[in-house]
Amino acid sequence: MEEPQTWRELLGTIIEDPQERSRIARAINVNQVTLTRWATGTSIPRLRGLRILLDVLPEQRKQFIQLLALDYPELLYEETREDEESLQIPASFYAHVLEVYTSNPLILRGSTLGIIILQQMLHQLDPQHIGLGIFIAQCMPPSNGKIRTVRTIVGRGTGVWRKIEGQVAFHGIESQVGHAIQEQRHILTQSTEERANWYPPGIPDVQSVAALPIQMANAIAGGISLLSVQAQYFTTERLDLIRAYTDMLVLIFDQDEFRVSSMIEMGIVPDFLDQQVMIASFQQRVKQRMLEATRKGQLLPRPKAEMEIWQELEDSMLHNPQG
Repeated sequence: MEEPQTWRELLGTIIEDPQERSRIARAINVNQVTLTRWATGTSIPRLRGLRILLDVLPEQRKQFIQLLALDYPELLYEETREDEESLQIPASFYAHVLEVYTSNPLILRGSTLGIIILQQMLHQLDPQHIGLGIFIAQCMPPSNGKIRTVRTIVGRGTGVWRKIEGQVAFHGIESQVGHAIQEQRHILTQSTEERANWYPPGIPDVQSVAALPIQMANAIAGGISLLSVQAQYFTTERLDLIRAYTDMLVLIFDQDEFRVSSMIEMGIVPDFLDQQVMIASFQQRVKQRMLEATRKGQLLPRPKAEMEIWQELEDSMLHNPQG
């Protein structure tokens, strides 16, 4: 088959597949007829639309850039400049993180840093808001001397992920982040089909997933998961940037929250939807636990009551992984 000679020919070949045409149109926020007009030359796209097109077609990105350079040389210049800038954490952000770390009280330091780091990651990794979720999970306290699960403590996202960025979930060895923590290395899956060979079905629309442990030397505090709606999204360059941010995330944890790797023995927990049913009663159970303590003349701080309930939920999930 003859290679496309223009970017319009290449686009026309890709959108012959109705499912792909629909997916691309949704990502760029145009109708499918507009894509066809771009391909046939009856309509001229804006540069913003072409930039998003490059992001939603990572496998053809280089070929598109070469062909687009013939009609849009300014786009090639911007692409080169943006790629150079996006491969590293800005020096100004390092300074901002240090300022937040030193100026915030201890009780607020970790949560504040976690949020600003995730927001900066989204800004660099998904500037067009196509669909990327980033979630940090922390090791639960040891049970019988072993760390069995991690629990989501903060998340931020664009696109479909905005709906669930505040939801809590537990993760064990059945999950990609739990597996990464157990193995003490990053684990990457670049498509739904690839992930299906290793992990149970997850949240719809997920294509690429990167999971990394958050660790200092041989001690681990938790892990980070990045979930993209785009297949083949995590290039070597993006993964290097993610590793740099993961190193920065050690700042959100206290020293005593890191666990030596020999304590990691991840269990199996129910899937996300089954967990949400179990977690739904969390606030009510915390309130009830504090009331019971008050009746007994005991003072039970809310953070301690919450952790007691989290541990009870973890135990229930580990003993009933099918939900």
